[in-house]
Amino acid sequence: MTVMTAMFAQNVAPYQIGEAWILDTGASHHMTSDVHNLNQVVPFEGFDKIKIGNGQGQDGIIITRSDASQVQHTIDQLGELFDLKDVGALTYFLGLYIQYRDNGTLFVNQTKYAKELLKKAGIDICKPASTSSKPHTQVCTTEGLPLEDPTFYRSFVGVLQYLRFTRPDISHVVNVVCQYMSHPTESHLFLVKRILRYIQGILHCGINFQPSPDTQLSAYSDSDWVANISTRLSQTSYVVFFGPNPISW
Repeated sequence: MTVMTAMFAQNVAPYQIGEAWILDTGASHHMTSDVHNLNQVVPFEGFDKIKIGNGQGQDGIIITRSDASQVQHTIDQLGELFDLKDVGALTYFLGLYIQYRDNGTLFVNQTKYAKELLKKAGIDICKPASTSSKPHTQVCTTEGLPLEDPTFYRSFVGVLQYLRFTRPDISHVVNVVCQYMSHPTESHLFLVKRILRYIQGILHCGINFQPSPDTQLSAYSDSDWVANISTRLSQTSYVVFFGPNPISW
């Protein structure tokens, strides 16, 4: 079973402009298999302090491994270098809610995140749609009246991209509405609202990751033939599995 531990990394030194940084888990993601590499980083010339974090007080860190003792060993090594707070098994992180099943399966969902999204859109009590889009629905980039204020459209399309982390079923339609970000119209907004109504009906759905000795990497893809009515290009979709678990789509 995979062990995931959530921790907060406190700043090593008081915040001052001009200090050097060696790790920023907020704006970028740095991974290493050798924790001791961290203490080889020295401040930039002219500065005598090194910090961990993004200047906001603390950052979240996830440590994951199949061996609990190795996870603890990593925490101990990091604790020698930085001021850490171990908050235990990972349950909620950046909108992702993780549930641990007795058989070792991890169930990951974004129910809370989705509910907040619908409430922000003002459709949290709307009638759910059975599909994320109508069958064979395509819209040209210039179809419909331009939105006077495209802020709503761009904001919610951006949020929907993050929701794809646990919703492979909306990956395609979200990709479609992303193509209209520069000049969205009322017709494009209708597609976004349809996706939101679909999410209303699948709030408690998520994705399972089950333990398995199978380490085979499998990929499946499909495409149509020049079906995009705006570009006349083919549209392709894919999903990649590591054993029985989807890892990319």
